[in-house]
Amino acid sequence: MIGMVEALAFLDRGWDQELDLLILQGAGAGPLAQGFLDRGQRRIIAYCPSPDESGELPVEVLGVRSVGELRHAVLSFDGELHLASVKVLPIHEPGRAAEESQQVVSEVNDVIDGIRSAQGEVDALGGQWTARCFANLPAIARVPGVGALRGACAGLPVVVVAPGPSLGDELPVLARLKGRAVLLALSGAGTPLMRAGVVPDLILAGGPEEVRDHLEGHSLADAEALILATSAHPDLFRLPVRRTFSIAAGSALEEWIFESLGAKAQIIPPVGGSFAAAVRLALLMKGDPVVLVGADLAFPSAGPAGADGNDMIDRASTQRLVWVADSAGGRVATGPAFLCLRNWLRSVAARMSSRVELLSASQRGAAIPGFPYRPLADITAKIGAEPIDLADRLARAAGRVDLAAQLKGARQAASILLQKLDISIAVFGECAQLSLQAAQSELALNRLRQTEAARPGLASEMSTFLMLPSQKTAEVSAQAGSARSLPEVMRASASMYFMLYKHAVSVREVLRE
Repeated sequence: MIGMVEALAFLDRGWDQELDLLILQGAGAGPLAQGFLDRGQRRIIAYCPSPDESGELPVEVLGVRSVGELRHAVLSFDGELHLASVKVLPIHEPGRAAEESQQVVSEVNDVIDGIRSAQGEVDALGGQWTARCFANLPAIARVPGVGALRGACAGLPVVVVAPGPSLGDELPVLARLKGRAVLLALSGAGTPLMRAGVVPDLILAGGPEEVRDHLEGHSLADAEALILATSAHPDLFRLPVRRTFSIAAGSALEEWIFESLGAKAQIIPPVGGSFAAAVRLALLMKGDPVVLVGADLAFPSAGPAGADGNDMIDRASTQRLVWVADSAGGRVATGPAFLCLRNWLRSVAARMSSRVELLSASQRGAAIPGFPYRPLADITAKIGAEPIDLADRLARAAGRVDLAAQLKGARQAASILLQKLDISIAVFGECAQLSLQAAQSELALNRLRQTEAARPGLASEMSTFLMLPSQKTAEVSAQAGSARSLPEVMRASASMYFMLYKHAVSVREVLRE
């Protein structure tokens, strides 16, 4: 069991005991957590998948037993949480293999990496993301979610097609696979596939990024279904296709949407975006084998290879590159985003490889632990020649969803949310005005305190729901933290409330439409 002295040495010298988050993993977290609390640490999560591992936890410590609970626990901290300052402390105990403990640490790190990645997308696209989700609400309510596809491809080969550099080499082989395996393609791979006369069975367009051009000018009559993110461009929900399914990216807003529909949201993993969603969907549908094509996760033209694990700077893009093993036994350059996705795939393989055959046919890319490389032609030769019955399977899956109940639930939820937005707009507008007046008026300051006390937690709840950019909220928080006078504090307060007010008004306008 790790000792307290050793545990304290684990933290950086610049560690902020008030703001930074400590995650304890393993047996005996309770006593260790109390030791950290006694020394001033305020934010602690104990991650113990087995209920008997943690021991009795102090009331100040959040105890979680699953990766899903861990993600929600991390997100439950307010906007002052610095995701750059999160530490995972594994507690190695007798009787547990180091590999098992390291696997849990890897899962925790995947969660943290995913939240960082998702927050980056929110910062870049948050306003568009929110607007798209609400604009798409009627369309989302009229189509099944991908949760309906659970087990739909049991026993069928599923080929996940990504738009990596090696995809072009495999187009002739993919043409021979059409009708014999399920071709699940990212929208970015749709153009090269359809130009080669290969229409994917399933096409996934995830996230609010502009991807309409991926599908423009191509007939989708032979595609079995589109899988669309709730934040996809509304035009995509109007494309003439046989079927559409929706998929969520894991934001609080999208979870609310799926809860309102009475459907369990199938979440896109925050690590890896649409490609990870496609892999997860293939596993959800119980495809076997699951084959990756065009998933190079590397930059084959980065230059001469360096030593494994050594990093370098790509001067053309200022991208930090790392050399890793490639599929052919050599080395290839990859970057942080690809490494994050590669690590996620490795954790998937660790959990799933005993239940499903996982293969990579991405010949130019980074080797993916747990997804052994096989030439696509060799994989194709082992797949039967009989046509698959995918259309019937998808029809049965979609037919099990009560779309009328979904639409009714969406209307009721939208009505309730509009009422909440009306209240929030009134409160945030009043608090913004009172904050501006409070520096000069004790009466205004008292009214501000009373208004905030009457609606505790409203600002925190709505800031997450409205997907406010973390950079802007961090700037306002820093402004408040460095304030040395009441007027400076009130200016920061007014800035925050005005930002909440503006976002709430824009959401209400979209929802009313």
